[in-house]
Amino acid sequence: MKRAVFKYPVPRNGSFSLFLESGAKVLHVAEQFGKAWIWVEVDPSADTAPREFVAVMTGEKFDADGLHHVGTVLLDSGSFVLHVYERN
Repeated sequence: MKRAVFKYPVPRNGSFSLFLESGAKVLHVAEQFGKAWIWVEVDPSADTAPREFVAVMTGEKFDADGLHHVGTVLLDSGSFVLHVYERN
């Protein structure tokens, strides 16, 4: 099966959904050109379904139940740190 890597924007705060192919694997979260992005490996021929993510700032209180960490990204020369979680 052929795979591809796609990137998607990550909002600076709050919940967001991505329609990802079945079996998609989150590879990396990082800053590029001043914005936060998430890179995901997918099978482009697979059906898509929504997956839920949450972006929180360092020091922000949030309900961690049912979440697992997928990456942390430093923005604005490191003055803003964003942590990205996916709902299980």
